Amino acid sequence: MKTMTKAITALALSLGLFGIAQAAPPGKGGPFKGTSKVERISSMKPGERYVLVCTDCRSATVGEIASAEDAEKLCHNGGTIHCDGCKKDVTIKRVGPPGKQHAAGTEVKYLNSEGKECMLLIPLKE
Repeated sequence: MKTMTKAITALALSLGLFGIAQAAPPGKGGPFKGTSKVERISSMKPGERYVLVCTDCRSATVGEIASAEDAEKLCHNGGTIHCDGCKKDVTIKRVGPPGKQHAAGTEVKYLNSEGKECMLLIPLKE
């Protein structure tokens, strides 16, 4: 029951990011800036939970890491994630210093079919 309460609270907080994203002037940031780092996602362990927030359909999905490979799939360059709200696949792209795709500070961006950033992954820590 305690984890369910935490998951619902995290979901409510992540949905609150939509208001923040719309309040920023165009091109001046938003909820995506510096939030989805490769190190943070790939270091998640089995049993840890995360929230995928989609700004296209304004939905949030809570997921759980089942194995170490699951964490890698969430930040694999060129991979895809399915959005349950939109019923569409989202492409994963790593963005960082040129030629250093595994360097510290490399970000993960989730892009829709138009190439625009549309999703955010938030790891939940207990």
